[in-house]
Amino acid sequence: MRYFFIRPGEIENRPVMITGSDANHIRTVLRSRPGDVIGVLDGNGRAYQAEIVSVASQGVTVEIISELPVDPPPPVRLVVAQAYLKDRKMDRLLRRLCELGMAEWKPFISARSVARPPPNRMAARIERWQSIARESIKQCRRADLPIIHPCVSFDSLLAESADCSQRLLFWEETPRAHVWPASVEAGHGPESVMAVLGPEGGFTGDEVDRAREHGFAIAGLGPRVLRADTAAVAAVTILQYVFGDMGPKTY
Repeated sequence: MRYFFIRPGEIENRPVMITGSDANHIRTVLRSRPGDVIGVLDGNGRAYQAEIVSVASQGVTVEIISELPVDPPPPVRLVVAQAYLKDRKMDRLLRRLCELGMAEWKPFISARSVARPPPNRMAARIERWQSIARESIKQCRRADLPIIHPCVSFDSLLAESADCSQRLLFWEETPRAHVWPASVEAGHGPESVMAVLGPEGGFTGDEVDRAREHGFAIAGLGPRVLRADTAAVAAVTILQYVFGDMGPKTY
């Protein structure tokens, strides 16, 4: 069954109308007709089985048949803060992290960031990232929609980090792995974890020191120096294994 996205809260309207690119895909690519059954995701953690009532140029109208069972979100809320990367790396990385269960995406500008998007283009970037996040949750049949935050400075990111119970900055100059406290080994992990990843040129020593002052632990990802986008995927996979729903405690 194909899944399509509706904006959170629209499920309260009956019948429900699917609009935008999803409606165009249903109408022109799948050539669906009234009576066909599809899946609907509301972005708030719920999925539904729906029957197409009508297909028109302004949208596809569906009638909700029943609510579908969905997997719960990971037991830990993963917040990924990624230094801005050049080209389309941010787009590709966001897609992978959404598939891995990231809950929040916080882009930021660090001292060695090569790409520095002008402020007047950030609204368009955020809109594109939100579109990528919606496409990703459809692909992996994830019911909750990740939150996309505006791009901020490194200092602003540190100031906003206090609401995460565990904070980690991954630095290539620290090849050793982070040592988790005994409480984690006993199955009592934090409610939320912020993972901060650097740009292509890595973090400066001053940035690492400032992160420590804000309560961040400095962690490594092994003896090999990874590309910036590879490092982010590796870090989130490790955190999902230790704290989330990809480890032995959940399988």
